[in-house]
Amino acid sequence: KDRYGLQMSVSLCKGCGLVFTNPRMNQEAYNAFYQQQYRQIYNSLAGATDEYFNKRIQSGARILDWIEKKVEKINPENPNPVVEIGCSAGSILNFFKNQGHNIIGCDLNSNFIDFGVKKGLDLYSGSLNDIKDKILTPPKLIIYSHVMEHVLDLKEELRLIKEVSDEDT
Repeated sequence: KDRYGLQMSVSLCKGCGLVFTNPRMNQEAYNAFYQQQYRQIYNSLAGATDEYFNKRIQSGARILDWIEKKVEKINPENPNPVVEIGCSAGSILNFFKNQGHNIIGCDLNSNFIDFGVKKGLDLYSGSLNDIKDKILTPPKLIIYSHVMEHVLDLKEELRLIKEVSDEDT
C-alpha cells in the first residue's frame, strides 16, 4: 500500500535499483483516480468552495507577474487564449479573465470544473487532448501549475502542446 493506504504493486529493477509502479495505471484508471480520489487525498476536498477558489486566484497574479518580468507583457487584447491544463476550479484562469484575457481550461475532476463553470469560466472536464479542438486560436500561454508531474504520458502531452501552439509561441 502507498502512504495513503491505497493498494499498489511495485517492482525493483535489480540492475539499477529503480523502484516503479507495476503495472502502471492506464488512462481510464488515471482519470478515475483524479475524478474520485486525488482531491480528497491531497486537500480533503470533495468539491471546490469559495474559500478555496478565492485563495488560489493570487496564483494567477504571481504567474502573470513572473512571465511579464522574465518573458514579455501579455496583452489582454491579443485574441490568443490563456489555457490551463489541470485548472482545478479555474481560480488562476479567473484572474486572467478579470485582466481581459480569453481563457480556456480543463481538469480531470468534474466537481471542480462544475464549480468554475458556475463562476462563468470556460472550463471542461478532461485533458488537453479533450479540449484541443475547442482551442480555436493558438494559445499565447499554456499553464501547467503543479501538473506536469501528474501527466501519464509526458511525450504525448508535449506533442499535444506543440499541436495546439503556433511556431512563435
